Amino acid sequence: MKHYKIHEFQGWYYNLNPVLKIKLDDLRDEWKTKIYISSAPGAVGRHLGPNNLSQHNIDKWPTVNAVDVLPNGLENVSDAYRFFKLAKKVGFTGIGFYPFWRPYPGFHLDVRATDIVATWGSIEVGEYVGIQTAFNAVT
Repeated sequence: MKHYKIHEFQGWYYNLNPVLKIKLDDLRDEWKTKIYISSAPGAVGRHLGPNNLSQHNIDKWPTVNAVDVLPNGLENVSDAYRFFKLAKKVGFTGIGFYPFWRPYPGFHLDVRATDIVATWGSIEVGEYVGIQTAFNAVT
């Protein structure tokens, strides 16, 4: 990876889906500024048991297929929407937006096996909404 260091992935670097690594670098090239890997527990890999479908779940999938990120420079809804469009452009197939994450609003990005991009948002912990509603929550 050209934009990230192994330690940024909370010990999960060698379990990351290789496609996820490529797309993270591609997105960083497109965004043109730092995209931080969240340091929150579970932001990269998780042990959730073999039946949990989370793309972070190493117990279900052979690799960690998701990472939570905090893009530098998200200051308004236009920035969030631009980041979302770039994530779709580089080929992420799961994109969730969380405007309440700190120190920046954040995104879940994954490379799930599908041709249809799954999108969602959350405006508070545990409350999931359409991604547009989450964009509208940016202040």
